[in-house]
Amino acid sequence: MTDLFDSLFKQALGLHRYADHVQRSTASTFPPFNVLVNDTENPTEYTIEVAVAGFARNQLNVRLRKDTGIPVLVIEGAKGEEAPDRIYTVRGLAARSFTREFTLSNDMKVNDVALNDGVLTIKLEVVKQKDTDLLLQIK
Repeated sequence: MTDLFDSLFKQALGLHRYADHVQRSTASTFPPFNVLVNDTENPTEYTIEVAVAGFARNQLNVRLRKDTGIPVLVIEGAKGEEAPDRIYTVRGLAARSFTREFTLSNDMKVNDVALNDGVLTIKLEVVKQKDTDLLLQIK
């Protein structure tokens, strides 16, 4: 995987930070998620669905971090302390905390975050920028 990123980002100046983020964000498999493109003809709106069964609304945190200049959508789930008198014979719901990160392009914005039936849904949109090509004057 590293060879692939090295070859892809070899001539893309300044994008090595993106490669680092992508490699870190694909390291974890919990919780499972889907990324949907809402319209394949015009792919400007996306939906991320994260399976967070067993987490209450107040145990989830969704934020947009830009401390490295790269927008990163951070989803965190923190379980509280369990009651010591609970004894499980089968435990199918995850009880561990998690952090899941998605690296976004600079032209993406978060439109909506909702929790419904154990699925956290985040709606994203690509904001069209007017001047995509910039002609630089040589001095």
